Amino acid sequence: MARPHAPVTVRGLVKLARPKLAVHAVVESAQAPSSLCNMKVPTLLEVDAYDVPSFLAARIALIHKVPEDFALALLREAKRMLYLSVVSNDSIAPPDRVDWAWHEMLMFTRWYKAYAEFIGAFIHHDPNPPSGDMHEETWEEIQANLGKPTPGTDTYIKTKNNYEKYFGEKPNPLYWP
Repeated sequence: MARPHAPVTVRGLVKLARPKLAVHAVVESAQAPSSLCNMKVPTLLEVDAYDVPSFLAARIALIHKVPEDFALALLREAKRMLYLSVVSNDSIAPPDRVDWAWHEMLMFTRWYKAYAEFIGAFIHHDPNPPSGDMHEETWEEIQANLGKPTPGTDTYIKTKNNYEKYFGEKPNPLYWP
């Protein structure tokens, strides 16, 4: 069984309507505060089209023993999750599968910095303390459990609701169980 979805709380460094306390991640403006007013926020289509390093999906596929097309889709969902944290200014909690992609994205520091500038905020990742159950899902388990909802924190449920609210579509259960 995978660990429960841990919340990641975001807080903007400029004055926001609903500031949050930083718990697991902090959103830092990639721009100077005075230039935020003129900053263009990308669209979801632009976020989805933002290129990732050429072998990033292959790396995820190899490390986590999943098909490369699944790894590529996880990257798309991780880019969306980071973007969601910016546009919603709300706490986020990714599923472990999407978190795999986020971890690998962080390994490409120059690319991650450029993506942060593109979405308008740098999202720091502070890992959760280890739990007694650190089992990572296998590809076979992912397929076997497709369509079966997993228990999640209130923040995870809220993240999925915000995904639908801000993106106009339900999160795909293959990536967001």
